[in-house]
Amino acid sequence: MAELVAILARSGLGKSTSIGKIDDLGIKGLDPTSTAIINIKGKNLPFPGWKEQYNTEKKNYIATRDIEAVQKYLKFFSNKSETKSIVIDDFQYLMSGKYMDDANRKGFDKFNELGKGIWDILETARGLREDVTVYILSHLEEVSDAFGTKSYKFKTIGKMLDEKVDLEGLFTVVLYAEGEVSDGKVKRWFRTQSNGNDTAKSPYGMFPTLTIPNDLGHVSECIDKFNN
Repeated sequence: MAELVAILARSGLGKSTSIGKIDDLGIKGLDPTSTAIINIKGKNLPFPGWKEQYNTEKKNYIATRDIEAVQKYLKFFSNKSETKSIVIDDFQYLMSGKYMDDANRKGFDKFNELGKGIWDILETARGLREDVTVYILSHLEEVSDAFGTKSYKFKTIGKMLDEKVDLEGLFTVVLYAEGEVSDGKVKRWFRTQSNGNDTAKSPYGMFPTLTIPNDLGHVSECIDKFNN
C-alpha cells in the first residue's frame, strides 16, 4: 500500500513550489528521475527548468483533469520501477472542473458520480506499490459550526464526500502550507500537526519540529527515514 500525503493551503502559499529544486530558496525538491507529476490545471510549474525535467517524452508528466485518466496514469507511473514519488497538482480542480463541466446537468447524480470518482482515485493511489509516495496538493476551506467557531479542512464539492468520507482519514500525513512576510522577505513552511482547529497531522516522530521547510524533498527524506 502506497503512502498518501496531502499538502493543503490557500493558493500562493508554496504548494507547487515545494516540488522542484530552487537553490535560491534552499528547496531541494523531489528528484525528477524518480518522480512523476499529474498536472490537473495544466499550468506552468513554479520552479526553474520544470519543462526539461518533466515532460511526456520522459514519461514522467501528464496534464489532465479527467478522473479516469488520472487513475490510469497513477497505475502507469507506479508500474515504472524507478518511480518513487507521484504528485497530483492541484487535486481541487479535479472536483471543481468536473462540477463545472456538469453544471447544466440537473439532479443529484452528478454529485454522486463526482464523489465516487474522487474516492476511486484515492483508492487507486492507496493501492500502488508500497515504496511509492503519492503527494496530493489541494486547497483547504473554512467551515463554521453552529456556534460560529471556524475551522479548516480539505476543500470538497458536494455533500457525499463530506458526509460519507473523511478525506483526511485516508492520509497518513496532512501538512498545511503557511507563510508570512517578515522584514520584506516572504517566508513559507509546512506545519506538521493540528493547531486545534484544522486537520493537519503526522505520525509521532516522523518530523523533527512543528514546522518544516516547504520542500517535498525534505518531506520525502523524513518519511523514508521514519518508515525504514
